[in-house]
Amino acid sequence: MATNVKKVERSFCIRKYGLMGTKVDEADSGCKLKIGNGGDAGGVNYADMAIPLAKYGFVVASTNTGHDGTHGDGTFAISNPESQIDFGHRAVHLSTVFAKTIAKSYYGKPSTYNYWIGCSSGGKQGLKSAQAYPADFDGVIAGAPAQWWPHLNGFTTHVNMLNAKATTPGATIPTSFFTALNQEVVAQCAIYTNWTSSNGEFLFPTFEPGSEFGWPNTVNGVPYGPGPDYFLYQVYNKTSVQKLQINEAELQRLVAIADVTNPGQSRAIDPNLNPFFKRGGKLLQYHGFADPLIPSGSSLWYYEHVRSYFKNADLSDRYRLFMIPGVAHCSGGPGADAFGRPGQRSVSLGGAGQSLSFTPQYDMILATINWVEKGVAPKSLIGTKYKNNNIREGAKFTRLFCPYPQEAIYRGGNVNVASSYSCGVRA
Repeated sequence: MATNVKKVERSFCIRKYGLMGTKVDEADSGCKLKIGNGGDAGGVNYADMAIPLAKYGFVVASTNTGHDGTHGDGTFAISNPESQIDFGHRAVHLSTVFAKTIAKSYYGKPSTYNYWIGCSSGGKQGLKSAQAYPADFDGVIAGAPAQWWPHLNGFTTHVNMLNAKATTPGATIPTSFFTALNQEVVAQCAIYTNWTSSNGEFLFPTFEPGSEFGWPNTVNGVPYGPGPDYFLYQVYNKTSVQKLQINEAELQRLVAIADVTNPGQSRAIDPNLNPFFKRGGKLLQYHGFADPLIPSGSSLWYYEHVRSYFKNADLSDRYRLFMIPGVAHCSGGPGADAFGRPGQRSVSLGGAGQSLSFTPQYDMILATINWVEKGVAPKSLIGTKYKNNNIREGAKFTRLFCPYPQEAIYRGGNVNVASSYSCGVRA
């Protein structure tokens, strides 16, 4: 089912919206799952809706956040502050309300539990929902969230400027060298430098060692990410399509302006999750350490931001962060990236993201359901790397994932089996 919902002139808050489901029977949990987007959104995420519907039995929904476009196209915001707000938070909220209404009308009863799952911008959307609309969802899975939107866009633009002279021979490292570079970085335990202002103020974390495998998508002389359009059309408020041409000092000035104006209210860094937690809401956040698009340190930053707000209280009964080694942006990389995550695909397409065992120990979605509905928090998760990234070829290795600040510690045995590790904090 798809529908258009007109809100105000020049802005369609839902506009394109997908809802698919099957008749709930007595054995069904009566759950609804909302699927997030990536980048600048611009389309209903039909691809990510199929597995949650067919395998988990959810009624599923998604929205284009009020505009048609591609993940990297920010022109929807030109002279349209309403569309900026739709993208920032309103479209997700109102389409959620709409989805609940349709599901109740069709099934004859309201959904018992409501869940969110998304990565990248979808992770940001999940955090924003928990912060601004705490009654929308009972459980939120937020992967590699782009929550600090002004600073993330600033960081990606900063990287773009480092690559500005890529047409000059030798200006960038050839992509064929990245594997060797990765090996050397890991061997030397090199620490990369966070992005800081001219006066030393922290602006955004940088990429972690181990993310070099994904640098052909970022450190390649070609601008990436929504940053340039964000600053052009939501901070500068340019009224026509242009190319962003600025220096580092001007970029830092724009980030400072965006911190104050928060265009579209798209920033999702509010640490006050009390209303969400008091309703019994559970937040499961994850981030791949090898993320070459959104540095994994941004998730650590937000987690500590929340802990600081709660005066370092133990939040493990309501908020858990899993930092996943070797996994790139949302998925991929050399690590074990199959754990019931966002973006799962059918077995016929290789089964990307699907868990080795359809149990809470191996499956992030089932673990979140178990947490929300039975009060059993995930003490750990097990991820799988499939041979040739194809579920039909079986497991290449499994890995133990631990809630931060714990990590997997080798205890002996086969290094390729998760049971050879246990969760703990290194002395």
